[in-house]
Amino acid sequence: MWKIFYASCQVGQVVPSYSPSAAAAALSIIADIGANVANMSFGGDRIANYCASIAQGSPPVVLADTAMCLAIQHASYRDVAMVGASGNNRTFLQFPANDDRVIAAGGLQEDLAIWDDSPGNTTHCPFLSGQECGSNWTPTFNSPRQELMASAKSVLSTTYPGFDWNPRLECGDHFGPGGGTGLCTGTSMSAPQISGVIGIVRSVNPLWLRAAGAMGADEKRLFWKVIIPGASPFIITGMRQAFLRSWIAVVGAEMIAASDYGLGWVIFDSKEFLQTDIMMASLVLIGIIGYAFERFVFGSIERATVYRWGMVRMAKG
Repeated sequence: MWKIFYASCQVGQVVPSYSPSAAAAALSIIADIGANVANMSFGGDRIANYCASIAQGSPPVVLADTAMCLAIQHASYRDVAMVGASGNNRTFLQFPANDDRVIAAGGLQEDLAIWDDSPGNTTHCPFLSGQECGSNWTPTFNSPRQELMASAKSVLSTTYPGFDWNPRLECGDHFGPGGGTGLCTGTSMSAPQISGVIGIVRSVNPLWLRAAGAMGADEKRLFWKVIIPGASPFIITGMRQAFLRSWIAVVGAEMIAASDYGLGWVIFDSKEFLQTDIMMASLVLIGIIGYAFERFVFGSIERATVYRWGMVRMAKG
């Protein structure tokens, strides 16, 4: 997987920037090298079908947008699935998410409603203008709308150690476990999740899909009998990674939060009272629990699915 990012580093903060020309070059390159999915967690305010208007002779708002439109056309021709973040201003979809060839990724909050920190007003927004306060959507009929949704509120993500994206938005390395992992909010966090799922689905051998279709499989059978088994190795790997990060986050949170229980709290409390034996025993127990999940939970799932189906081979020795 390729990650292209354009930002400037300031004291204690990484400030992301949107450069249409740089984004266009990156999109063209990954299309040429055979990428299946392109995640675009960036954008700007443009009219709907902006690229089509440029093609019909309307001048671009930003001259470099012409290159971005050409890159989208090139990636579409190369059959790259493009996912764009809808934006965070509770208004119309931003470009390139509002392009017909791009999948618009919207954001959900904890209750699975569309993300909105201050419904109907700006009281609880970080900015009085209402920016960075909720997922963009389309309030008018027959305009581009969000096509897929994923979690956008306080999403755990990798960060630059010691740096924050935006302290005012509580986004960065100091908001969460730290050490390269922190919390962040926005549709830029939704788009990578959707891109990952699409990447897993598109990893399935297309010959299997065509063969199943030739044998009369409908969409439901195609999904359950071909796509899910074909994507299972990646799904199980994702489950492993999710458990690993969540286990680290839980233990780390118990150490720094005002908690009265949990292995993290036991380790922290033992350190304060110099109870080395209890601290070491807790560390060993953390390792045993992790090993048990790996060996007996994920291992059992693998043996019952991908090994039995012949998707992967078990290592010998």
